[in-house]
Amino acid sequence: MATNVSWNQPGQIISRKAEAVTSAYRIIVNGTNDDQAQQASGTGTAFLGISIPGSGPDPSGMAEVGDTFDIALGGVVAVKYGDTVAKDDQLTSDSVGRAITASSGHFLIGIAQTAGVLNDLGSCLIDKQEKP
Repeated sequence: MATNVSWNQPGQIISRKAEAVTSAYRIIVNGTNDDQAQQASGTGTAFLGISIPGSGPDPSGMAEVGDTFDIALGGVVAVKYGDTVAKDDQLTSDSVGRAITASSGHFLIGIAQTAGVLNDLGSCLIDKQEKP
C-alpha cells in the first residue's frame, strides 16, 4: 500500500477558484468560468490536473466554493486512489475525483507510479490524454 508521499514532484502549478467543494489529491477539471475548477466526476471530461495542498484557508488542501486552490498540471504528483491500482496502470477518475484504472475510451490523467488500494495516497505521472 502506498503511504509515502516523498515522490511528490509536481511540475507547473496554477491556482483556480473552487466551483464546488474540492479536496486535495483529487483529479480536477475546468469549471464553468475561466477562473474556476472542480473535482472530476467521472471519465467523460478532459482533465486539468491534480489538486495539491498548499494554498487557501485550509492547510489540508480542502477548498470551499470560491476558495482559491492549487492544481499541478504536470510532474509526478500524489493522488488519492479510488480502487485497487497497480503500478503502471493508466489512470482516470471515479465519481469523486479519485484515481482508478482506466478502460478504453476514458480520459486519462496519467500513469500510476505506485500500487495501492481504495483511499491510499498513490503517485501519478501526469500524462493527460484520451485512451483509445
